[in-house]
Amino acid sequence: MRPREISPEYQAVAAWLRERVLPWRTLTIAIDGVDHAGKSSLGRFLSWQLGMPVIEADCTLKSDSREVTHDTELMGRLLAGRHNMNRPVIIEGVFVLRALANLNIEPDFVIGVRAKGRRGSLNLQYAFRKYRSAYIRAKTPDYQFNWVPTE
Repeated sequence: MRPREISPEYQAVAAWLRERVLPWRTLTIAIDGVDHAGKSSLGRFLSWQLGMPVIEADCTLKSDSREVTHDTELMGRLLAGRHNMNRPVIIEGVFVLRALANLNIEPDFVIGVRAKGRRGSLNLQYAFRKYRSAYIRAKTPDYQFNWVPTE
């Protein structure tokens, strides 16, 4: 089996972030975007390349609500575990900036993910528009990662 080629877009974002996170210290790197945009894939890649953990915020989603919300208590414990060791952490997921704001955490870096042709689920598009107007860094991230899905 041939090793899979790493796309230049992935290499570029890893290089950009590597310059900013070394030496390691308490940092929060948020990966934001609509559902099915590729946030988890990018988070896992950056985790592998930079040797730091990624928290998939979708694991903290609450299903008992009509609105997409996260279990901020759980998310806070996961983040605190890393921050208490003076280490960086990547956190990715839908509406991640709102979840971090609920924890009074301002991310050090925000990476926005956009995939051509993916605008999010129809039932969430209105919520995403509202979210982007409420969280300016969702509109203007520190790094905009754009890619074209092959499927």
